Amino acid sequence: MQEADALLLVDVNNIYVSSVNHGFDPWDYMRAMPGERVQQMHLAGHSYNGDLIIDTHDHPVCEAVWSLFAQACALWGHVPSMIERDDRIPALSELVLELQRARDIVAAHAHDAPPAAGDARGWRGGADEAWLASQDAMAQHVLTPRVAPDAEGWVVARDSADAQHRAGVYRHAYRARLAEALSESFERVAYYMGSDDFDPLAKAFAVTHPPTVRSLGDYGAGFPAFMAETFPEDPIVTELAQLDWDLRKRFDAADAPALSRDDGQAMNWALETPGVLHPSLVLRSITTNVVKIWQALADDVDVPEAQQLPEPATLAVWRRGLTPMFRTLEPGEAEVMHAMATGEPLAEVAERLGGSDWLPEPSVLAAWLQRWLDDGLLRAPANADLSPA
Repeated sequence: MQEADALLLVDVNNIYVSSVNHGFDPWDYMRAMPGERVQQMHLAGHSYNGDLIIDTHDHPVCEAVWSLFAQACALWGHVPSMIERDDRIPALSELVLELQRARDIVAAHAHDAPPAAGDARGWRGGADEAWLASQDAMAQHVLTPRVAPDAEGWVVARDSADAQHRAGVYRHAYRARLAEALSESFERVAYYMGSDDFDPLAKAFAVTHPPTVRSLGDYGAGFPAFMAETFPEDPIVTELAQLDWDLRKRFDAADAPALSRDDGQAMNWALETPGVLHPSLVLRSITTNVVKIWQALADDVDVPEAQQLPEPATLAVWRRGLTPMFRTLEPGEAEVMHAMATGEPLAEVAERLGGSDWLPEPSVLAAWLQRWLDDGLLRAPANADLSPA
């Protein structure tokens, strides 16, 4: 995404918290933002930790944040907004009162228009330069291996907390939040390694691979490759990470109804048509006993020692209904499925491999086909696919 196309989610509570911790005017900060790019606003509560405010999402929205939200609505007009509450959840009646207050503020500015794109300050021009400089400074600060020595230049020290201490809150919070997201996406790897080893690794990944996606659910696609680079002599952690990620992402994979063994016409279509594997299916090469280890971790039983397989194998990962599935394929089954994944119709694969070590007898293919149907590995045709030519 180019900077010129960037859209903004503005967390009003974050701006207030940062303004107190860093010593700047939150209203000046918001006015320096390119208003035409603001697409959503968030509200939340926070807690006080000595000299600093921590964005904990476990308190009601405070009066200062409500006031800032009203100013934001007056500045940008009607922007979709939401209230975040992650802990110390109060009675529903209290949440409803907060929601109504937010609605009342938005309604009071329902006819205010956000700045037109042609009238707004440029993304890289004019009065926005100071705002952009502060964002760049913070980004550099949170991504550097050590605390920035020049924090005094853009963070205000006061009371007993110096500038580096104040800036350090965000530096550490950035790493901790992304490490937490990675531990959820790679639950089995984190369990297998233990938090003492996994957390520093996840924080190192967060620094070298800052998020470029809009959802943290998509953050972590490069983590298996990072594991492979970090542990070239220990493939089990890489394969565990890849299996964790593949299973997680099956929920987001394209969907299609599974082929039924009772539909004879569709079965004939599946034999002759390329691309009949279910769109959620991915095939991965494995070299370790990752399946046994993953299953032991999931069942919370004794985990076997990591071992190399005598020969590399193929692991199929897919979604059946709403349930992510995986299993190791037989060598011949994997050969057939790989060919189908490249677009070769099953009938042609069977003719080409028939009588070979991969597919010695038609009954072998028949058994695989029955299992694929039971597992939902073949997609059903759309109505148009069975229409007469």
